[in-house]
Amino acid sequence: MSDMATLQQRAAVEKLVELGGRSVSRAMRESRLPYSAKTAKTPKKLTQSKGFIEICEENGLTDDFLTKALYNDIKGKPKKREKELRLAFQVKQKLGNDNEKGNTYNTQVNVYSTEQQKRIAARVLDGKSEGA
Repeated sequence: MSDMATLQQRAAVEKLVELGGRSVSRAMRESRLPYSAKTAKTPKKLTQSKGFIEICEENGLTDDFLTKALYNDIKGKPKKREKELRLAFQVKQKLGNDNEKGNTYNTQVNVYSTEQQKRIAARVLDGKSEGA
């Protein structure tokens, strides 16, 4: 464990897992080391922090894992894969800023328990990532 992630970030992520990943703001407010209400109104302050990224990496959500999962999802859907392809292009930074075109997209953060991560990783490595 590196020291980049703070105890407060770790507590918020623990609460986020407890909440099933439903609300980053709520997790920030209700964790054992809560953030201020003002800070919790901007969940990107947590989810885009180096510490949050470190916690994700420590728990198996590596770039390699996510890339393989996305690849398998695209490969498994020969039709109706626009969302997956758009995400892949965004990851590769090939689309530019969609907000300039008047499009807006919500950011979703999925947080999984260690056991869920292991099951997902096993499916990805076995090439069976189609099901949840």
